[in-house]
Amino acid sequence: MHDEKVGLALDGLIKHFRDQYPDINLIVEASVYEQLLEKHPTLTPLHPHEYQLLAEKTDFIVTLGGDGSILHASSLFDQSAVPPILSFSMGTLGFLLPYDIQSFPESIADVVEGKFSLLLRMRLRMTLWDHETNQQLGLKGEDACREMHFMNEVVLHRGSEPHMTTMDAFVNGEHLTRTIADGLIVSTPTGSTAYSLSAGGPIAG
Repeated sequence: MHDEKVGLALDGLIKHFRDQYPDINLIVEASVYEQLLEKHPTLTPLHPHEYQLLAEKTDFIVTLGGDGSILHASSLFDQSAVPPILSFSMGTLGFLLPYDIQSFPESIADVVEGKFSLLLRMRLRMTLWDHETNQQLGLKGEDACREMHFMNEVVLHRGSEPHMTTMDAFVNGEHLTRTIADGLIVSTPTGSTAYSLSAGGPIAG
């Protein structure tokens, strides 16, 4: 949290929760907790080793910033469903952000009282498999592979290899195509918006 505007908005948001909803437990990432500890000692820090427990403790999420804030929040739940996200636009790109920060008292009241509708977004599920042994592969730094969920896209890239690579793509066990390229991007409708925008196309919901 290095943006002064976001910092002031977050300060006001926390005070509002404490005044209006004192029984709600507010969880923030450990790095943010350290910055807010002096002003808001009742916050609960979230440490990396606790991410797997987050889904059990979270009823809804509030984000302040741009679309990247929502994507980051989604990534914290890569092993489970993402709780409802109430997102306030304070960044440069707000394709996923329906609320202005000035409306946060009314928006939070609607969520707490259950007066809201959900906009569901597709996520991808990824697992790595070894072709020869038919065994799941572990990710770098991990002992075993785990199923991971993504909101934007999964990218397979040739990495440091200077030459293009040959890839076979299958859908439901049926061979789709073979391509020689730098990599392959498999995107959700949400993630494809960024590629459309980069290519000069429209932003569509």
